Amino acid sequence: TQSTWGLRSLVYILLLAGINSATVNMFGEQYDTAQTTSITIIYSGSGTISTEVGQLTALTSLYISTESVSGTMPLELFQLSILESLYFYRTSMSGTLPSEVGQLTSLTSFSFAYMQQFSGTMPTEFGKLTNLLSFSLSLNAQISGTIPTELGQLTGLSQMNLYGTQFSGTIPGTFSKCTKLYSISFYNNMKISGTIASELGLLTGLYSVYLYGNTQISGTLPNELGKLSRLTSLLVYGSTQISGTIASELGQLTALRDFDLENTKISGPIPTEMVRLGSLEAKIRNTTITIGENSYLTQICEKVKSCDFTWTELSSCIKCNAERDL
Repeated sequence: TQSTWGLRSLVYILLLAGINSATVNMFGEQYDTAQTTSITIIYSGSGTISTEVGQLTALTSLYISTESVSGTMPLELFQLSILESLYFYRTSMSGTLPSEVGQLTSLTSFSFAYMQQFSGTMPTEFGKLTNLLSFSLSLNAQISGTIPTELGQLTGLSQMNLYGTQFSGTIPGTFSKCTKLYSISFYNNMKISGTIASELGLLTGLYSVYLYGNTQISGTLPNELGKLSRLTSLLVYGSTQISGTIASELGQLTALRDFDLENTKISGPIPTEMVRLGSLEAKIRNTTITIGENSYLTQICEKVKSCDFTWTELSSCIKCNAERDL
């Protein structure tokens, strides 16, 4: 009968689907090769990334944050052509970052942080990941070498985190091509040298610039920083070799809220233009910054939200040391 034929057809289809179905065993779980789109391993789950991971052709997100995952990063991982998000944090994995990472051209987010058993350098092939919006390679104690100039090809980036690293050399000027950046976290890099590039002023979408604790970076704060009209945070404290004066152009940063120059070699007077920054919370402790007339000092105290002059010749200005609500 027709109903019997229909039932047989359904059974046949189900059997055929079962025959064609395949799974990959990882972290104590079975993942369907055609249906698995996301894998998240946090706290629970252990083991290694199987070489069969390349069979998970539907995978778009891989998120691993547990010290129970060990082993190396199989090259088959970089065959996942539609992978969009790759996140590794504080695992027990080891090895190096391979050049094959450049094959993951669908990636929009890459985070590789606190992976203390990884060594080697940052592959130049990262420059091929032109769909990246967020890039983080931080707190990796053994990854060293220079920062590739090819990162300047990531023109869609909105966020870049390269802090607490062992990278050496200078900050590439090619970053100026990443005009969609709104945040740069580039702090506590003890081996990075050179100066703060004036091209940073071309990144007019920036809201935050974190350059503190870079003890080998020298030179001055570029005047071009005054072009960053959206900037709310500029932190360079502890970058002990940065010198020069505060450029009057920084008085154009009317959105600036957090400004910290503590423990730098910046000296000279505070520009009169800084009085415009009514919501500013500034810390210029332990510097040789000076100020001219007492009347101007009074304006600073009255206009800005808070200003900490501790351990400077201005420390007697009690008003400026105490935060006020305007």
